[in-house]
Amino acid sequence: FLILLVLILCFVLAALNNNRPKVIISRLLNKDVQKNQPKYLVSLLGVIPAGEAVFFNEAIEDYGEAEVRRVYHLSAKAENLKIYSGFIKGAAILDSYLDEYSFDPLLFRQRLSISGKKEALKEVSYDQEAHIMSIAGERRQILPHTQDPLSAMFNIRRMDFEKVKEFEMNINTNQKNYLLKAAARTEEMLIKNKKYKIIILDANISRREKSPYHKTSMQMVLWKDRQNLPIYIKVFSSGFLINCRLIDIE
Repeated sequence: FLILLVLILCFVLAALNNNRPKVIISRLLNKDVQKNQPKYLVSLLGVIPAGEAVFFNEAIEDYGEAEVRRVYHLSAKAENLKIYSGFIKGAAILDSYLDEYSFDPLLFRQRLSISGKKEALKEVSYDQEAHIMSIAGERRQILPHTQDPLSAMFNIRRMDFEKVKEFEMNINTNQKNYLLKAAARTEEMLIKNKKYKIIILDANISRREKSPYHKTSMQMVLWKDRQNLPIYIKVFSSGFLINCRLIDIE
């Protein structure tokens, strides 16, 4: 029992150490600065590896048929680790199409697949000028500059945190309007005799109608020297902790 306890303790301490921003950055310093396709390890309770997520490079494309406009196409994919494939196979594919100038989403698409079940598709279209979103045949009122998860990250990475210390975002991908409210602070760390800056965002996400049951707290660490690249994200919701740690840049 004591040996097992020591092994578990060592595993937990190693996992927690790997989540330190200084450790994450030091392992990625030799990566090509031109590459910008981050890969993350997703862990449950902060220490149990569960899956991987990749954010693909954004592309500029034509969007629409009657009225063609240029958009940023963002995409990401997450799936469980192969060690669990004997029990379950699950994956999520996200796509978002953003207006080239406002960076507001026009369309958000989510595909969820789990072994043994039919693929679930969710598609949300946004009329940002009329403040209307459509999902599954229903139209809902939204707030100005409403974002989806991918567009929110896109916009956060383009913020100048030398000037921005607090900000708010409207988020809606499931009929209810949510508010993301965050505060930013800058820290410096010394790695191999060179200084690097990180931005730490402490955020809360809650429903606009102030429901006490739908609240999420989040902390995000951004690597300022790499265009505010997220290197660590910790999310606590409904009594459950999930974190994402940057493990590679492809």
